[in-house]
Amino acid sequence: MRKMNMIVAMDTEGGIGKNGVLPWRIRKDMQYFAAVTKKVSDPAKRNAVLMGRKCWESIPESRRPLPGRLNIVLSRQLEKQNTDNLIVVNSLESALKLLSEAPFVDSIETIWNIGGAEIYDLALRENLVDEIHLTRIHKNFEADVHLKSLDFNKLKKIIDAEASSENSELFEENGLQFEIGKWKIIEHC
Repeated sequence: MRKMNMIVAMDTEGGIGKNGVLPWRIRKDMQYFAAVTKKVSDPAKRNAVLMGRKCWESIPESRRPLPGRLNIVLSRQLEKQNTDNLIVVNSLESALKLLSEAPFVDSIETIWNIGGAEIYDLALRENLVDEIHLTRIHKNFEADVHLKSLDFNKLKKIIDAEASSENSELFEENGLQFEIGKWKIIEHC
């Protein structure tokens, strides 16, 4: 099965959501998310963003599907769909099987797991994640959704030419301190 990268923002307690939305508003994090999930080395390809139904529904209707990427939504409730920019499937296994076959195996460069918690946890448990792009927000938002299976003892922070500017600084926006980092899984969670 194809491996994927994961991109997530979380608070000091591993919180990633509250009342169906992100509990913070950080423009730099949103810009980073868009840039990273769209970036390809081969201009003939694009990336896929893989998400659960709740994550899909948290995106304002006017902004979905996320532009410039193939949006794959995992849902047992939504009706199956297959358009140029949106595919709805009923399982992670179905999504990865689809992305491992023509035409997607040749046209999708990177699969990005964008959540939510169930999709993150499942991919981590199944050892399907290669890299994690993580925004760590230095505040507890008393979230009602948490990322449970991320173990920092099994990760190594990557500092390379591409990520060094994001890895070396602590940022502040809207009174919130946060850092953006790129991590490699060295031992599966």
